[in-house]
Amino acid sequence: MVGQFGRSAWLCVVALTGCALPGIHREEPTHDAGMDDEALTKDPAMDPANRNEDHKTFMSLLPREHNFAEWPMPDAAADSAVKPNYAVKEQVIIDKVTNLRWQRVLPDKFRGCKARYPLMSVLQAEGTGCTWMEAREYCSQPEIAEALGPGEWRLPTKVELESLLDLTRIDAIDPVFDTHPIDFFWSATPVHNPTGLNLAWAVDFSDGYPYASGRFKGGRVRCVSSTGETAGGAPDHFFDADVTRDGRTGLVWQRFPDSETRTFGDSLAYCQMLDLQGDGWRLPTLKELLTTVDPTRRTPAIIARSFPYTPLARFWSSSKRVDGEEDAYQVDFEIGGVIYTSVTDKHYVRCVR
Repeated sequence: MVGQFGRSAWLCVVALTGCALPGIHREEPTHDAGMDDEALTKDPAMDPANRNEDHKTFMSLLPREHNFAEWPMPDAAADSAVKPNYAVKEQVIIDKVTNLRWQRVLPDKFRGCKARYPLMSVLQAEGTGCTWMEAREYCSQPEIAEALGPGEWRLPTKVELESLLDLTRIDAIDPVFDTHPIDFFWSATPVHNPTGLNLAWAVDFSDGYPYASGRFKGGRVRCVSSTGETAGGAPDHFFDADVTRDGRTGLVWQRFPDSETRTFGDSLAYCQMLDLQGDGWRLPTLKELLTTVDPTRRTPAIIARSFPYTPLARFWSSSKRVDGEEDAYQVDFEIGGVIYTSVTDKHYVRCVR
């Protein structure tokens, strides 16, 4: 990853297709931003068994609940309204903002999994990772509930796993979760992919973003349990001509995006100067912007009635990479993934307050 290999390696990947490193997201016209290139180039992706998914199958695998944030998104960023607040137990970490309970200690090998974790591009022993289907089954084992306590333990959805991101740190997760390696964790959310390639969302906590990866790969697993097992099946949006309000996160959004693309600095200034039913607007943090993604949709990955005329393009967040001042994160609403580029690039803006 960029965080592991440094910026020189990243530039190598951008410039030369022959020096790719595992998990790197590079800019190529045929690839979606936020999609793991390895999922498209490794031989298993060419296996017809990994390329046979139709929309009906995708919908059957999509979690019925927990696809949208049911709570204010906890964020350690300086301009966020709600800060993370964790209670650490022996085996469980309780998020006092989201009320999610997380598996604290991860095993060296995952019970029932046969996949091999790709640590620094070297496959580790069998069971050090789980395929996506194995990850779903791992969290549902009775032994997990016996070890972690009562409740329905399951693989977290995309937005639940994103709630753990801490972009103020080089390792983008709170130290209470700092179990290495941290660059590849599965979510329970499949990717809406019309090419048929079987993909699911994973989160890279070493570089701080979700990305789409082939389900045949061996990722790590952190199980979750929640009190509201029927929550988050749909967003709670209400809107007028200018703004969309999220009744659960408490955020108010600029409903229609401005038609102009801007640099990062110009985007910050644009939101600060925006006068739309009053002032107080700002550029959203990455975690805030991710709460607008609809994982059940694609092109765009957003609810059109709530956010009309959203282009199939990237939108700036206010979140910069902590290892330098030259890159900042964007969400690509064609698919709902995340990528970071230079602050001098130009992308779209949707302000929040």
